[in-house]
Amino acid sequence: IGSEVRALDGALMRELEARDSPKLREFEPGALFVVTAHGVNDPKRMKVKSTGAGVEGWISCMNGVGRAIVVPAHVEGQESPLDAVHRLRLELGSGPKICILGGTSFQDPKSEELTKLLAQRLSAWASNHSVIITGGMDGVQKVFAQNCLPGSRLFNLLPLKGSCDYGGAGKDVFAGVDLEERKKIFALLGDCYVTIEGGPGVAKEAADACERGVPVIAMRRTGGASGG
Repeated sequence: IGSEVRALDGALMRELEARDSPKLREFEPGALFVVTAHGVNDPKRMKVKSTGAGVEGWISCMNGVGRAIVVPAHVEGQESPLDAVHRLRLELGSGPKICILGGTSFQDPKSEELTKLLAQRLSAWASNHSVIITGGMDGVQKVFAQNCLPGSRLFNLLPLKGSCDYGGAGKDVFAGVDLEERKKIFALLGDCYVTIEGGPGVAKEAADACERGVPVIAMRRTGGASGG
C-alpha cells in the first residue's frame, strides 16, 4: 500500500471491488496510480488513486489468463517488501512457492551432483502445481535452475537493476532496490525453502523464513549452513 504502479494495457476503474460495480473511468496504457488497498474477496483487484486525475477506485492487476496488466512503476523506495510479495504472488501464479537457497560456489563436488538431481526430480514433481524460485545467484541456484526440466514453472527473483546469467533458464522477475532488499522479499515470498550448503547469508535467509513458520528443508549432508 502506498506504492506507485503503472497500467500496461490501460485500465478500467470501477467504484467497488466487485467487477460488476459501476464504472468510473477508463485509463490509457501507461497511466500511473498509487495503491490504497488490496482486494479482500478478489486478490486480482486493487484499489488505487490516479496520480493524474485524482480519481480513486478499483482496477484489476491481472487479466483473465493470469498475465500481469499492472506493474510497479519502479520508483526507488516506493514499493515496500510486503507490497512486493503481494505483487509477485499474483505475477507468479497459483500454487505453493518453493524457494531454493544455497552458496554462491560449491564446497564439495558431491553437493553439485545432488543439486542437479534434486532440480530434475523437484521440477518434475512440481511442474503442474508448484512454482520454483531462485534468487538469481551463482553456485547452487544457478546449477539448480539450469537442471530443471523444460517447461518448469521456474522464476529468478532479482533486484530491480539486477541480472543473472542462467542461459535462459527460468523467467526473471524483479523486486527490491538492491540485493539486501531482494533478500528480505525472498524470505517473505516462499511457502517452503530448500537449502544446499551455504554460509551466513543462507543461514540468515533460512532463519527469516523459519520465523514466519514456513518449512525449511536443509540438505544436511551438504554441510555449511545446511548442516545445522
